[in-house]
Amino acid sequence: DYKQRVLNKQQFDTLLECLPRTRKANELRLACKIAYYGGLRRDEVLALRPEDIEIAGAIIVNIYDGKGGKNRESFLPKDMREEMLHFQGFSITSNYVSVTMFVTIQEIRDALPKFPKTDFHGLRHSFATSAIRSGVDIATLQKLLGHSNTSTTMIYTHAEDDVPEALKKLGY
Repeated sequence: DYKQRVLNKQQFDTLLECLPRTRKANELRLACKIAYYGGLRRDEVLALRPEDIEIAGAIIVNIYDGKGGKNRESFLPKDMREEMLHFQGFSITSNYVSVTMFVTIQEIRDALPKFPKTDFHGLRHSFATSAIRSGVDIATLQKLLGHSNTSTTMIYTHAEDDVPEALKKLGY
């Protein structure tokens, strides 16, 4: 069930806090932030280079040759400015990401059994769900996620059980 993969902000902060305290894990921590706040896929995050990041008023992440060979852009919160100014690219591998995330999430779930059984890709789902719940329209989210089809984007939103405000006004 995709919904079980979604992390709220407090759960995401717990995940970041529980990652190991090593240079590689610090890279993973930043990779997680980019996925959670920007909606990028693991391979897109790991392929980022310093020149793919534009820092002006907003922090723009340029994704080249994403899934399906598509180029797109996403954004990061302004409070990541300092981290992104020092960004040098990633040296961690996708295997390191998968294994470290798996072990860390298992450790958290041992202590907190209700913690979502998620993975790195769940951070992308979390981004999409948070965006929809914050009022981002589906067309904008589709563009940010790099989907060709809206139905693919809908899978990521996990808000389908939430009754939209407009329907609540009609008595739903």
